[in-house]
Amino acid sequence: MNQSIPASANEVSSETTVNVEVKSSIPITRSIINNQVNAIRLRLGFNLQFQDDSGNVSANTVRVRILLKEGTGAFIIKAEQDIFGRFPNLTVFQWTLPVNTINGTVDSFSVKVEKLTPDSTETSDVKKVQFLSYAEVIWDSFEYPNTALVWMQFPSSLFKSVPSLKFELGGLLYPIPTNATVDPINGGLNYSGGWTGGFYTPAIAPADPCWLIHELIVNPRFGLGRQLGAEDVDKWALYSASQYNNQPVPDGFGLLERRYLFNGVIQGNQDAWEVITAICSNFDAKPFWNGSTISFWQDRPTTALSKIFTNADVEEGRFVYTSREWKSIATVARVTWNNPDEQYERSVEVVEDPQGIEKYGVHYVDFTAFGCTSRGQAVRAGRRTLLKSRLDQEQVSFKARAIAVFCQPGDVIMIADNRRIRARKGGIISSATTTSITVDSPVSLIGTGFKVFVTMPDLTVQERHLVNPPGTHTVLYLSSALPSAPLTHSNWIVQDFSSVLRKYRVIGVAPDPSNPVMYEITGEIYSEEKHPLVEAGWTLDNLPAANKPPRVAPLPRAVAASALVITQGSSKSYTLLVSWEFALKTDGNRDGFVTAYYVEFKRGTGAWGNRQKVATLEARFENIGSGTFYARVASLVEGWNRVSQWVSSNAVTIVESQYVADFSTSRTSVLATDF
Repeated sequence: MNQSIPASANEVSSETTVNVEVKSSIPITRSIINNQVNAIRLRLGFNLQFQDDSGNVSANTVRVRILLKEGTGAFIIKAEQDIFGRFPNLTVFQWTLPVNTINGTVDSFSVKVEKLTPDSTETSDVKKVQFLSYAEVIWDSFEYPNTALVWMQFPSSLFKSVPSLKFELGGLLYPIPTNATVDPINGGLNYSGGWTGGFYTPAIAPADPCWLIHELIVNPRFGLGRQLGAEDVDKWALYSASQYNNQPVPDGFGLLERRYLFNGVIQGNQDAWEVITAICSNFDAKPFWNGSTISFWQDRPTTALSKIFTNADVEEGRFVYTSREWKSIATVARVTWNNPDEQYERSVEVVEDPQGIEKYGVHYVDFTAFGCTSRGQAVRAGRRTLLKSRLDQEQVSFKARAIAVFCQPGDVIMIADNRRIRARKGGIISSATTTSITVDSPVSLIGTGFKVFVTMPDLTVQERHLVNPPGTHTVLYLSSALPSAPLTHSNWIVQDFSSVLRKYRVIGVAPDPSNPVMYEITGEIYSEEKHPLVEAGWTLDNLPAANKPPRVAPLPRAVAASALVITQGSSKSYTLLVSWEFALKTDGNRDGFVTAYYVEFKRGTGAWGNRQKVATLEARFENIGSGTFYARVASLVEGWNRVSQWVSSNAVTIVESQYVADFSTSRTSVLATDF
């Protein structure tokens, strides 16, 4: 990151005590010899107050000037300021003056403090200025590799405690396929044309979970790049998933959005596989080792049939089926997601499956949609979980011959279980040509529209219609020729009116430790109707506005200042009146979370001070003296430490005896011109 160093960040300073009073007739000067210094910091102390003849104590003002001399140059004014307030005890102010050593060629600097206000001879008129110390400051150029450094300064008086900061980040820049571009609105990817396997790093941060996973695996700094390389990742599986992720789907409000986007925060040291698995959950996928690379399977619609299995392919001809207990079938999902309308705080979306509730009752499932910042995506995650629970209840496991080694998690397989359909609809091929199949046992064809599925020499599955009439047959004749003749001892399955063939998605493949030529397959029922139900047939209503404090405190309105000079007998006092109108919400109504206001004022070019915290829409500053005054007001959202920006008033100039309210003759007089 090519960032300049923030002023006073990473500083090293050496402070020297002065502790000398500055008189109007005697400025104080100090010299420094240092060709490494970046700034000089001054600390001045002030005692200010004024007591009138009646014993009333009020604020006072003093004007100071700070000058800097670099090398053999002249003194240059760096600050000239009125300090106003009532400071019965020594109150410290500090100034930081950057200096230029011109690459170390200038090493001498002098700083001078002048008191421009005449010294007072009266003990009631206190205007003391004390030069407390100066510090030689060096801003070290510490490096923060691969880090965006944020540096903020603000008055500590604005907050009761150290405030928490939240940042909305653009995201991480990571490589994406060369045929993809990043949507600047949502970070999704738009693909065009074919992909040759290359990558480039876009200028806009993507929000695609697939290529984030790829980066986490191959990046040597924060990923697994020191152990794994690009050749160890199945980028083609990620490419297929990414294309599915970026397809438009209904968002519930009548518009479209990307099916899956990832906007999450990954921080701290975490197990790499757990992080990858968590991100995969964002787009309903799972990682697995396919024997040569880290690959991924995603639960998405498919018409591809990877393998077929019959009783002749499995140990003892047995398929073992299990189903969930009805109490474990979730019918209501409480999905936690990060809501951008609530400063990305966690929100809970409740999703129901009415059909499931009617059949199984109410059973809750709670989970977090990792990286989800869309309410529509959260609803789809909930519906997907509930529909899986209700429709994908059945699991199957079996030990099959060596053909099973070519199955991978995510594959969809078809099973013809004679014991379940009470008829033999599958088996082993005795011989075959491209147009006919001789099966190992006669098969009965019932009804019309017969189909046959056969495993080809390349282990793919081909489907053909049969031209055989109803009846029992040993030779099956195909409606069109196969690309090549199936091998002897490969398998076949027939589908007719009487056979109910089921598809399963493979979720696990493992070798049988007791028999090296057998492999155990675990699968769950594949329900084709699930995916359309996840994304269609539902809508969302806008949530009612939450009664939560505003992100940013709204501004007070119509801040105005006026002057009041009151005389009672020989005594005269000056008062600054400040008024304003209450802060509004974005809908134009009064914001009830603004329960108080900060009010300050200053004289001329002096410093802001004399803060009041009031719950009304006005404030008074009494005994302020004459001069030109400015006021400013800020809204306060108490309890959340939120303060608005300041809103300044008009200038008010008070000249002695200009305005008089004479209470010696009439208590109803408010403002009268002196005469």
